[in-house]
Amino acid sequence: PGTFACASRGLTLEFHGKPTHAAYPENGISPADAMGELLSMLPVLSAPEQFDGMTLCTVIGMHMGEKTFGTAAADAEVWLTLRAEHDADLLLLQGRILELSKGLADKHSLTFSYDIQDVFPSTENDPVCAQKVLDICDGVLLEEPMRWSEDFGHYLKKVPGAFFGIGAGEDHPPLHTENYEYPDELLPYAIEAFAVLMDS
Repeated sequence: PGTFACASRGLTLEFHGKPTHAAYPENGISPADAMGELLSMLPVLSAPEQFDGMTLCTVIGMHMGEKTFGTAAADAEVWLTLRAEHDADLLLLQGRILELSKGLADKHSLTFSYDIQDVFPSTENDPVCAQKVLDICDGVLLEEPMRWSEDFGHYLKKVPGAFFGIGAGEDHPPLHTENYEYPDELLPYAIEAFAVLMDS
């Protein structure tokens, strides 16, 4: 019951300054200082004691300037994945990051914009549906929600339901890793679980 898988979203932060010749950096406006300050503050903004559940801010990548040694950087992007056990915490973290980013842009005379991608709400199981799965499948509760996100979370915002996992074993390579391969021997168990749930 409750959160089975976390909410997540991608956040692109864009900083725009003013280009100049690399020999005269004082004539341009570089996003370097703003990026450095932002990256150093992300662990503070996402510190767990500020939230009701697990919350993460993962730096996916960044880009600043071009590999042209005669020109100083004017533009930069930072790519983040925000993740949280609760939707409200995710929005709170996003708001804090955007507020900081806008403040840093103003401080360093940059323009700022952002974009949001790959939005997944938390996968929140209905307590009655979750208990049905636990009873029929002789299931056990997770010690903590799965950190990954799931399309099914969108469905559970519309109708009550339950998402559940069928384990491949503690020694099986995790999903999205180099050696992961779906174990076909799980198929009969999965089919049986769904068949029994539909008949109940």
